[in-house]
Amino acid sequence: MKSVRDEKADRQMDRMLSRALTQQAKPDAALQQKICSQWKERREMNRNQKWVAAAVAAACVLAVTVSVGAAGRYLSSRQVAEEFNMDNMARAFSQGDGIEINQTQTYGEYNVTLLGLTSGANLGWAQPEEIEKEKTYAVVAIEKADGTSMPDGTDDQEISQDFFVSPLIEGYNPVNFNVMTMDGSVTWDVINGVEYRIVECDNVEIFADHKLHLCVMDSIFYNKDAYDYDPETGTITPNAKYAGMNLLFDLPLDASKADPQKVEEYLKDFTPVFSEVDEADGDSASANGEQTPDAGDLLSEYVEYVSSGEWKKEVAESECVIEKTMMNNPEEGMYTLDFQIDLDDGSQNSGTFYFYDRDFLDGVAVQRSYYSSSEEGMYHKVIVVAEKQEDGTVTLRAYVCLVPESEINVA
Repeated sequence: MKSVRDEKADRQMDRMLSRALTQQAKPDAALQQKICSQWKERREMNRNQKWVAAAVAAACVLAVTVSVGAAGRYLSSRQVAEEFNMDNMARAFSQGDGIEINQTQTYGEYNVTLLGLTSGANLGWAQPEEIEKEKTYAVVAIEKADGTSMPDGTDDQEISQDFFVSPLIEGYNPVNFNVMTMDGSVTWDVINGVEYRIVECDNVEIFADHKLHLCVMDSIFYNKDAYDYDPETGTITPNAKYAGMNLLFDLPLDASKADPQKVEEYLKDFTPVFSEVDEADGDSASANGEQTPDAGDLLSEYVEYVSSGEWKKEVAESECVIEKTMMNNPEEGMYTLDFQIDLDDGSQNSGTFYFYDRDFLDGVAVQRSYYSSSEEGMYHKVIVVAEKQEDGTVTLRAYVCLVPESEINVA
């Protein structure tokens, strides 16, 4: 029989492995501003094609149901924090510094419950230099409506569904303001058949004089087609024509916690992916107020990075883990690389990279991302290089190497 100490050690190891298995992209600020603009989301077809077809077929009759009172069926926000060894967060919920919400919405085969919300400093796995930075944490439970267990990664035959969970702020285009652009990350694990997620991002409590939401989608990144954003009123609503999960919870934040001065300071250092323009500005604006990028929108940092050949040195120090060649898609001018990288430390990164014709400089386009590693203080750097050939084909290669966290802070 295991002792209490052994059980706690096992639980801590489980949490560490869970963190390693979770895609926690920490974007390179300059390059990812361009990359984020290419989040034209698609599910990985081999994983979700059948489910998507079912969702489309049922779109006319499927209703999203909302219920309150999920407490008792799931772990509480405090218990989830304890399971993830976030002791300070657990203490915050215990002392009433968190908001218990316990609202459930159902879409398709999933019940999604927003358990709770809290904001503050040093509530997650904060590094010493990050203790003073306040963050917002949302605790979410996802289960299958039929009562079967969510995949936990232990069965090779069972593939986990991707979910994107993020706070959204009315008055701010969600393409620009979501967990990926607001220094966010996600940690998840399956406990007793239920998938629990803690989502972290910059403190949105300072925007509490605005209406705030939590979105949940069945995709890896934010999908601009899932929600409608009205640039005139600032409202954010689910797109009724979207064939997929696009749940939207209200976040009941105390308006007195708003801090316009902090918002002003925050926005000074925040560079949006798209310039938010009015629809009246003409063809340069999309239906939801986004600036449509063209060749002239390439960031100077990106141009310098690719043109200087700096990426070649990084590639030389990395291991090539994926190579894929494809013909140009004349309709969209887009190339994709689905990747699943099994790393030496047992962790796994997966997702999709997108390249557009406009990204290429002298036949080369490069993307660089960082992902968490189970080795303390280290991150996996993934570099994807797309090279156009004379015959019109494009070869994509993904390289990976282990780098110290300090590289991310100065990149």
